[in-house]
Amino acid sequence: MMKNMEWGAVAFLTNSKYGRCMGNSCTEVRINNSESYITGMSAKNIPICGYTNSNENCNQYETTGIESNGTYINNYNNPSSVTSSTTNNYYGIYDMAGNAWEYVMGIMQGADNNGMPASGESSSRNSGFKGLYGNCKENGATSSNSIQCNNNIANTSGSDWPSNKYYDLYDYSTNNKEYQKGILGDATKELGPFYSVSYPKTTGTSPGRYVGSYNADLGDFINSGAPWFGRGGAYLEGSDTGVFAFRCHYGSASNGYSFRVVITP
Repeated sequence: MMKNMEWGAVAFLTNSKYGRCMGNSCTEVRINNSESYITGMSAKNIPICGYTNSNENCNQYETTGIESNGTYINNYNNPSSVTSSTTNNYYGIYDMAGNAWEYVMGIMQGADNNGMPASGESSSRNSGFKGLYGNCKENGATSSNSIQCNNNIANTSGSDWPSNKYYDLYDYSTNNKEYQKGILGDATKELGPFYSVSYPKTTGTSPGRYVGSYNADLGDFINSGAPWFGRGGAYLEGSDTGVFAFRCHYGSASNGYSFRVVITP
């Protein structure tokens, strides 16, 4: 399963002469806006406002005409689909912007900071790996960083973690703005400065969120309530979506989340 650092490497290469930049000009990867989660799709048009974070309603990608059988004009069999490739040609990587959020192997440590990843948010929302639950308010704890976060609040019967070379481990955090705890090269803290924007989500009720300075993509850092990284954004989230987007999640399975396989020697 792709590591957060590996996602960061692809993101930075995308925004270079080896990706979508020529001279001093770079084009952003077009969103995959398939509401059926079909791989290799590309939005027909760029957002009518351009790539800004000033008004999400007019920054939505078109979603009409997406067919579940994959015959939409900009699928991966059509030359127009290269707009959603990281290299603007068939040899790039697809679905790095939009389609589904993608879990990566980037995980916060448990509250005891003993070098072991957190299993997930809680006993009902976790990855299935052994480890502490990030939400330490269970069982009477009084705060998210309480000393009561110990092995009594843990997944002790889950799967063992793979070798630590297969995941990126982050220091314990209690809120989604501790970007300084990012790892250089993973395309999280390097995307600052981060800004708070207050226009409402089209897909929810939250009045605001944090975005980075790279294409105004979403920037929610992992924390005790959501200790796993998701990358790339979903098909319907407008300006939040992009190769540089990241957010925190619980670690549990979700029908709006996917993952990417990396083959290593």
